[in-house]
Amino acid sequence: MRLIARMTAPNYPRSLHGLGQRIGHPNLADLVRKYLAERADPDGETNGVDDDISPTRPPQITVSHADHIKVFHSARAIFCAPSNPSTTTGMFLETIRATPSWNRGEIPGPRYDCVFVSNGGSESSSMSGLLVARVLLFFSFTFDGECHQCALVHRFSVSGGRPDPDNGMWVVTPDYFGNAPNTSIIHIDSIFRAAHLLPIFDTNPLPYALNYTLTLDLFRGFYVNNFIDYHAYETIV
Repeated sequence: MRLIARMTAPNYPRSLHGLGQRIGHPNLADLVRKYLAERADPDGETNGVDDDISPTRPPQITVSHADHIKVFHSARAIFCAPSNPSTTTGMFLETIRATPSWNRGEIPGPRYDCVFVSNGGSESSSMSGLLVARVLLFFSFTFDGECHQCALVHRFSVSGGRPDPDNGMWVVTPDYFGNAPNTSIIHIDSIFRAAHLLPIFDTNPLPYALNYTLTLDLFRGFYVNNFIDYHAYETIV
């Protein structure tokens, strides 16, 4: 699978601190520092999405040295899906969006899509070893001469060890630390493809003003729709 960042979005700050303040995630620089530390030492003891930044990490990782920061409002995933209607080579292309302003729907608003993420070699067999996350930002930066194409994501946890027996779909819930979303930085190479989530309704009435742009923010449980296309049906088991 290949993920290709698209056109650079204009008028964003050119520092990680300024970018984090602009998008409402002031801890962005700390998350990038953790990402770089884990890239430098992938087998370290703190190589996990919920771990704090270790004081034993290399002290030379100073995110103020990151430059050439660019923001992208979308990326294209290209993967082999021979069972889907696609080209004769079996390649399939989809656009994953992370934009604060989406004007092509009936109601204008932000759009932050969900994706499947590789579990980093975890032995867990849940959901084919994939995780679900919501992309909040696509961006790239250069550090020590190396360009990093990354995504800021809000992590979801898989609920239970098997799909729902009534519909065959996995259940996921968004992770929070108190009221703050559990976010992390991942390389876009770890993104598998887009994910489609269906909200789990309960007996409480929905607000009259609710619309589809707010669904992922208001609901606390979702079904992972593996019936969205044949490739998802084959892959997410």
